[in-house]
Amino acid sequence: MSVYGISQNNSQKAKKAFLEKNYQLTIEEINLIKNSEVNFDSLLYLKAYSHIKLNQLKEAEKTITHLLQINPNYYEAFFLKGLLAVTNENYFDAISQFNKVIKQNPQHEKALYNNALAKGLLEDYKGAIQELNACIVVNPNYSLAYYNRGYWQELLEEYDKSILDYSKAIEIDKRFTEAYIALAYVYNQKGDNISACQTLTKAKEEGIESANDLLENFCK
Repeated sequence: MSVYGISQNNSQKAKKAFLEKNYQLTIEEINLIKNSEVNFDSLLYLKAYSHIKLNQLKEAEKTITHLLQINPNYYEAFFLKGLLAVTNENYFDAISQFNKVIKQNPQHEKALYNNALAKGLLEDYKGAIQELNACIVVNPNYSLAYYNRGYWQELLEEYDKSILDYSKAIEIDKRFTEAYIALAYVYNQKGDNISACQTLTKAKEEGIESANDLLENFCK
């Protein structure tokens, strides 16, 4: 097999490992590629992302630098820099990096979502909700976006909106444990114990074990 053929094979293995969330194998396969090839910048993206997932932050930073040297216009690199900044709890820098991505691609749902998380961690709940509004327009089936929007609406005491979002998250993902629990608590805060119990019962029916203890507390 030619060097190019071997390189292509490693590339395919890396992409497959990444899709399977085997981040260490992703890195190992990419490291076996010796020569530059078409779309190599996208492979470096996968490598840096994998380093971040494995909390190998110095390695991630080196890979991002390499990526930008190869292709300074590869705006996905700024998404990676945003993730790195969030991991380092540098939320202002994270927002700056995600905004660079959104400027290039206003429909980048992951940048919108992570921008919302960074704003939420800075207690800018209204700003976080605004980002998630845009994220949900791009992807109406993004269960985590509904869940987090519901959470921040709950913190703003907009309980009815929060209930709608937690319910939508559950509609999309019937096994979304945190959404069931959060929805039950919001109902409880509103004094609607019947709805809280019904929510926890549905969670139990879906096999969510953490609902059992709350059923005993809420629904005696």
